[in-house]
Amino acid sequence: NYRLNSEILVKDLFVDICDGSILIRLINVISTEAKIEQWVEVPEGNIQKIQNVNSVINFLIEKMKFFVPDVSATSVVTGNVKTIMDLIWAIIYQVEIKPINYGGLSDRFALLSWCQDQVNTYTGVAVMDFLKSFSEGYTFCVLIHSQDPSLIDLESLFEYKKLDNLRLAFSIAEKSWGIPQLLDYQDFLDEVDEISLILYLAQWWNKLK
Repeated sequence: NYRLNSEILVKDLFVDICDGSILIRLINVISTEAKIEQWVEVPEGNIQKIQNVNSVINFLIEKMKFFVPDVSATSVVTGNVKTIMDLIWAIIYQVEIKPINYGGLSDRFALLSWCQDQVNTYTGVAVMDFLKSFSEGYTFCVLIHSQDPSLIDLESLFEYKKLDNLRLAFSIAEKSWGIPQLLDYQDFLDEVDEISLILYLAQWWNKLK
């Protein structure tokens, strides 16, 4: 949604992108050079939907030189969850994660290394991975403090107040640096999806590097 700039709101990923039109709009936003010119904006029937999705897959491979897994356009159109997630992750990885370089590392490993270096002088905070290290919320607060101590008072926080810390950190990051809240603090009531967490942290990297 944040990439589409509110032009169209995706409410259900596994329904809304199945006709390929939203995928094409997304590709035309993130592609800095060529665009998909010929497509059906309001497709009628599966044939036109499949043509749209095939246009996306072919464009990603041929024009943007993305690695795309063996994705069937028909599976996307029929709402196959695994196929859709494979395609979306391929786009996310190539656009948001792969370009990250830090300390001689690249993609998610570079992102993790950068996070580690930002907080390594803080007692009791160790970034060992994405899920466990960030799910309690306090690490996000420390990351903010490492960039601008005036934004947050760490001494007023309690590490065990997970949701309060997450809500505070997400709010500060958005207001102070314009980092979109791709995650909601309530997502952490259960185990948050690692891919979503990495994508969110990539936004921090893009703003704070």
